[in-house]
Amino acid sequence: MLYDWTSTAALGVVRDIQPQEPLTLTGEGLWVCLISSGRCTASLTDASPSPAGSALILPPQSAAAGHLVLSRAPLTLTPEGESHLLCIQLTGQAAVQFLAGLTELPFLARGETCPAAAELLGRLAAEADTPRSRAASQLAFALLCELAGEGGRVLAFDVQEDAVRQTNELLAREGKHAEVHLDSHAHMESYAAPESVDCIVFNFGRLPGGDPHIFTQADSSIEAVNAGLRLLKPGGVMALAIYYGGENGYGERDALLAHLKTLDDRKYSVLVCDWANRRNDPPIPAFLFKD
Repeated sequence: MLYDWTSTAALGVVRDIQPQEPLTLTGEGLWVCLISSGRCTASLTDASPSPAGSALILPPQSAAAGHLVLSRAPLTLTPEGESHLLCIQLTGQAAVQFLAGLTELPFLARGETCPAAAELLGRLAAEADTPRSRAASQLAFALLCELAGEGGRVLAFDVQEDAVRQTNELLAREGKHAEVHLDSHAHMESYAAPESVDCIVFNFGRLPGGDPHIFTQADSSIEAVNAGLRLLKPGGVMALAIYYGGENGYGERDALLAHLKTLDDRKYSVLVCDWANRRNDPPIPAFLFKD
């Protein structure tokens, strides 16, 4: 069983352009656009609800140089005279959950509120030829952390000291902060208040490169999912990547999928995805939306 880091955060399309006419960005995930010079008007081409159904769709927004535009597609950027844009598409569970947490679309932010974002966007653009590399995925995740800002709070849990150490080392290298706890994800309610969390990401399975005999168990994983649902705000989203096979077998996978079917459809919308052409027990992505 191999961990696919692009399932959490990945680099998609890169557009570094001086548009002379309206530019429409398409595709899945989150678009992050830096207006490095000039001025542009940002608008959603269609007004359908966001995946979580909670974002307010705004009328066309005019943004000057130094602003960041965050949105889903189809996003249209119309230049107001000469301008330069760097637009990066981010995919993966973290990008989907970040997008679901936005309260309005398109969302405009001044560059000074997340000062490292421009540098990270430039470094991501340099990875355009290798978008599925580990470096690109790490930069994509670092950009999402930067966009969350100091007002955001990120909690991480693992029962293995190696996982906690590796996570803290990565955060230190990227100059980011998160609360990393050596504890079971089943205990997350000890660290956050009910209905206070916008999004939760689970990777069920084992630590890549770690002890293959240490992996998550069905009982504690189901307990963690239930705890997470109590922590989610209305409109919040939970993403599960269910890894299975190898040493940990198929029991946890089967138990989790069976449990998801028992959730009250008046409170939660559950989407379980499948791979059509991947062999060797590919991970199962699942998304839970709290109504």
